[in-house]
Amino acid sequence: MSDAELDAFIREGFKRAAGYGMSVEWDLCRFCWLAALYGTEFDVERDWARNVLSLAEDSPTERMDQLETYQRNYLAQLFSTA
Repeated sequence: MSDAELDAFIREGFKRAAGYGMSVEWDLCRFCWLAALYGTEFDVERDWARNVLSLAEDSPTERMDQLETYQRNYLAQLFSTA
């Protein structure tokens, strides 16, 4: 990815995250990180992400915490040797 492509990716990720009420830098970065892992439209294409992001009663940070927990558990299961 070129510098210009990376810049466009981050700007688009921040814009999408802002649509969910995110404004804290850490939450914006985590949103972009998940977009890099699961695709730029993970928030609408993945049921687990769409469901969590639609929880209006939770703060944006709480929603990102939930998404990050889901992602960690998913990767732990994926790479588990058990």
